[in-house]
Amino acid sequence: MSAPTVRAFLAATSACLALVLPAATAAADGGLALGPAQPAIPTARAYGKDGRPLKSLRPVLEYCRSKRGGCRFAIDKKALPLQFFSAVKSFGNSVINCTKSDINVDRRVDLETGSQDNILGEITGSIALEGQVQVSGEVSAGVSGEGGITFKTPNMKEGPMSETTAKGGAQGSGKIGGSLSAKAAFQMAFKAQYQRAWTTKHTESTTYRMTVKPGDALVFGASAAMQRIQGTLTTNQGQAVHNVTVDSPSTVNTSSFIATTITAPGNTCDRLRPSGSTP
Repeated sequence: MSAPTVRAFLAATSACLALVLPAATAAADGGLALGPAQPAIPTARAYGKDGRPLKSLRPVLEYCRSKRGGCRFAIDKKALPLQFFSAVKSFGNSVINCTKSDINVDRRVDLETGSQDNILGEITGSIALEGQVQVSGEVSAGVSGEGGITFKTPNMKEGPMSETTAKGGAQGSGKIGGSLSAKAAFQMAFKAQYQRAWTTKHTESTTYRMTVKPGDALVFGASAAMQRIQGTLTTNQGQAVHNVTVDSPSTVNTSSFIATTITAPGNTCDRLRPSGSTP
């Protein structure tokens, strides 16, 4: 598929997913429907021993790193973790039916959701970017059509639609998975508050079996169920970082998957056909 065709198809896919799976409000029975959407990520602020604002978070974070046990994390106990859903992400490889017959598609969709923080990745290993959540998806499939033709679609990392993946994180200065003091302090506070272990990644899977009509395209997306915890990181010398925010996979809700068919835009199938004669 040429670059202009890919861009047109992605635009149609994103619009379709946004219409089919919008953010929703709380359900009538008090449970969570799809929504609310991710709130803006606040800016963490550092303060010195005298209570005056510091220009950077680094002095406090470096002290935590150098003095094991020299920092503690206090979770804001005013409210339970804030539950929200990420924007719908289009991922994996689409299926475009350019035949004259229906095709049946069996697909397994894996969604991996990662954690992020807003203090240079000292807790999760990823810096939180405004309005985004680190989400990746992968699709494996078998497609059967008339005459028993079978083939395997490539995975997300290798397929033609891989550029649709939205990257919601940037690597911070801290070690991913390392035993940093800020991370250890957060883990201890989380376990004490919620009586469970905190994890940085979560994987959910589902399987679709669908029929794709001639001239239609099957696309996949997901909205990740997330939770936000906020608190304060304090040193034993009186320095502190306020508004520390950690977004991680929800321990209460499950993510929402979507598979939908749309009309392949324009003359997509004609453009996909190789030039010249084919065997």
